Amino acid sequence: MYVLRRFSCTVLLLILVVGLIACTASDQENQGSEVNKEVDESLNEVIVISGLESDELKITVAEIKGLPALERTVTGISSTGEVTENTVKGASLDDVLKKFGKS
Repeated sequence: MYVLRRFSCTVLLLILVVGLIACTASDQENQGSEVNKEVDESLNEVIVISGLESDELKITVAEIKGLPALERTVTGISSTGEVTENTVKGASLDDVLKKFGKS
């Protein structure tokens, strides 16, 4: 009786674990496609730069990604005085402004 009960509990536990793994895998696949869709849509986002003379400059994320990327180590100081160093990579503001003849 004890062996049968233990076997039944083991089988039930195994079924639950397999079910949870199957559900998790399905959710992760869906999340991956949603993230890719959001990334694709974000390339069409427009960034508006204002305050330069009288006109606004508009540039898409895709256009910025097409500019040469620089990599720099920068130092940040928080309001509490904590100093942190980070490595950043991306297009420079100077290159963005040159694209519009404003640099």
